[in-house]
Amino acid sequence: MKLNFFISIIGKTIDEIKECKKMGNIAATKTEKSKYLALLIMNILFLLVYLIPIIYSFVMIVGAFIYGPIVLLGLIMCCPFILFVLLIKVKSYPEMKKNFLRVHNKS
Repeated sequence: MKLNFFISIIGKTIDEIKECKKMGNIAATKTEKSKYLALLIMNILFLLVYLIPIIYSFVMIVGAFIYGPIVLLGLIMCCPFILFVLLIKVKSYPEMKKNFLRVHNKS
């Protein structure tokens, strides 16, 4: 797994946010606007949940140079959490989005 993959997820999420905002602005009904607003909020929250542990990991790595290698034990919980969030975004989110839009388009 390349480091570029972790960064490209951020770019894809920002593109998704822009797309949801654009689609929400051109939506005709209030229901359509609300579904795109929900997707927009979900993507913004994903960025927060994804970026905070990544920033925390970098702080721990820098802290290991200052305070010693014991600080790196914090990565034991941080790295699996980042991978779990990535798994949800890459594998589950596209299917969830498709189902969410399909269900709302029927009503």
